[in-house]
Amino acid sequence: MNSLLLSFPPGSLAQDSQKLDAQIVGEGLVAISKPAGMPAEKIIREINRRLDENIPSFKNLGLDKALSVYSGEEEFSGLILIAGTKNYARWRDALGSALMTFHFDFLTARAAAIENDFFCDLPVAKHFTEPRAVISSTTGKKSRSDFHRLASTATIEKWRATSTFPRFHQIRIHAAECGISILADSLYGDNPAVTIADLRPKKRLNKGDDKAFYPHLCLHLARIDITIGGNCVSINAAAPKGLATLEKKLGL
Repeated sequence: MNSLLLSFPPGSLAQDSQKLDAQIVGEGLVAISKPAGMPAEKIIREINRRLDENIPSFKNLGLDKALSVYSGEEEFSGLILIAGTKNYARWRDALGSALMTFHFDFLTARAAAIENDFFCDLPVAKHFTEPRAVISSTTGKKSRSDFHRLASTATIEKWRATSTFPRFHQIRIHAAECGISILADSLYGDNPAVTIADLRPKKRLNKGDDKAFYPHLCLHLARIDITIGGNCVSINAAAPKGLATLEKKLGL
């Protein structure tokens, strides 16, 4: 698997310049690591613009055009998948045929009474008028999330959720339904973000210490396993610097 660093100038993806890691999986499939708060649609649009401009670093992706196989969600960081026109249908079929397994890492407040391993298979549907998911036995689609506790401290825990076909907000709503709502997810839970003040409780507070240390949802798509020709290929994405630093400061 070859890796590339894609560079985007200021104003294209964000106010500052951006560098995103890309991994060429093979057979027309590319994985890109995105930060939280950035929609995949914007990334794909900018990649296509640079493919049209024949910029060498982007042509090295081996794509005639970037099409979304899996876009993740704007609120969390981690992997997205794109493919060219020739192989797009094949990889979309693989996504819908349980040939991909998605591994999400997230932080939550300590939930000592919950087992280390469990699953949630409540049916998930999109809300008709609001940008959120709901649990519905009538309109919901079959969904399953498997949860495993990775680490814990006196106040914070790190979990991994696994799904072969993660639906819109599935991990977030399943986690909340099971009592482990994700840090900074005000839509489905009540676990606030960790502030700078939370990390220095015995020191004098300064102006701005009430701000979130990591101002995003503490959810990261860390790995995707894909079955290709009978073999399993794992694609990994390191947690963004802010989230990784937060985990370290929390002792995880």
